Amino acid sequence: MNRIKIDESGAVNTAILLGMVIFVLIAAVVYPLVGDRVSDLTNVTSEDYVGEDSASLVGMIPLFYWLAILLVVIGTAIAAIKEST
Repeated sequence: MNRIKIDESGAVNTAILLGMVIFVLIAAVVYPLVGDRVSDLTNVTSEDYVGEDSASLVGMIPLFYWLAILLVVIGTAIAAIKEST
C-alpha cells in the first residue's frame, strides 16, 4: 500500500497537495466532454438518444463524476492527515 510521505517536520508533503490540485484541474477540464456527451445521450432529437427510461439515469452521470472526484480528494486528505499526526 502506498503511503503518503511526510517531511522531517511532520508536515504533509507539498507534492501530494500539488498533485491533488492538478488532479482537480484536469477533472474540471475534462468535465465539458462528459457534459456534452450526456447532453447528446439525453437529447430527444439526437441520433444517440438512449430512451426515456435511461435518460434520467444517464443525466446523473455528471453528478457521479463529481462525487468520484470529491471522494478521491477527501480520501487523499484523510490519508495525509493520518500520516502527519
